[in-house]
Amino acid sequence: MKKVLRKRLPRDLKSNLGRYIALILLIVLGIYLVVGIVGSAEVILHGTEKYRSISKTEDGQFSVFLPLTDDELASLSSDGTLIEEMFYIDISLNSSQTLRLFKNRKDIDLIQLKEGRMANADGEAVLERRFAEVNDYSLGDEIEIGGVKLTVVGIGSVPDYDQTLQSFSDTAVQSEQFGLLFVTDSQYAYIRDNSAQVAEEYVYAYRLAKGTTDDELKQKIKDLDFDYTKVENKYFRQTIDDVLENRKMIEDGLDELYDGSVELHDGMTELDSHSQDLRDAADTLFDNYLDQANADP
Repeated sequence: MKKVLRKRLPRDLKSNLGRYIALILLIVLGIYLVVGIVGSAEVILHGTEKYRSISKTEDGQFSVFLPLTDDELASLSSDGTLIEEMFYIDISLNSSQTLRLFKNRKDIDLIQLKEGRMANADGEAVLERRFAEVNDYSLGDEIEIGGVKLTVVGIGSVPDYDQTLQSFSDTAVQSEQFGLLFVTDSQYAYIRDNSAQVAEEYVYAYRLAKGTTDDELKQKIKDLDFDYTKVENKYFRQTIDDVLENRKMIEDGLDELYDGSVELHDGMTELDSHSQDLRDAADTLFDNYLDQANADP
């Protein structure tokens, strides 16, 4: 039997050599793909965690109609949660391009520079990396935004805009048309106060304290008092006015419905009273009829 197998095996290998080579290559390719995917995933996971630590990536964001007061911020961060302003304004460079202007980050979502340095003085700016690459901006170039000329002293990126989408409804990144710009606090305030742009968006990023959940922070934010009369953004104010007007219409309708129900109740009570009088009169008439019938011979 062994002798037969020793003769058959070489013949079988020789006659099906192409098939066996293909199987061996397929196995090697499968092993290569699995090892490559696992290795890439490991690198990505470790790289992401390292980048998150360096950039101090946020746990989340929330936006409000009005900037939070110092007391409100103290209340939200009383458990150790770190909260930082991420206010911004969108400013048009031209008819087709928009830059989102931020202040330099201090504690959360830090800028990671690819080249250059941070904007340390008025007249300087850090430009988002992808926008700079696509539109051929480099260190030393000037950008005029809101009537102010800024020199690009740094090019980098931030973790909260790993995809530079202008809004969550955008389906794809359009770096030719939208990018980010970071300047000093004083430069941001000057451009904001002297620009004819629509509005400033009040966004806060946070890093949760140990043991605190997003839901707990959300509930704290809901518990804050909100004075809508202090809203300056005309679009938000119009939305609030429309909501309040609709609410007033509903309240007026409910008041009218209540008044109608009271009138209906009073009418039903009066009708019931009249019905009782009629029943009493009918009973009296019937009793008189019986008395008269019994009195006849």
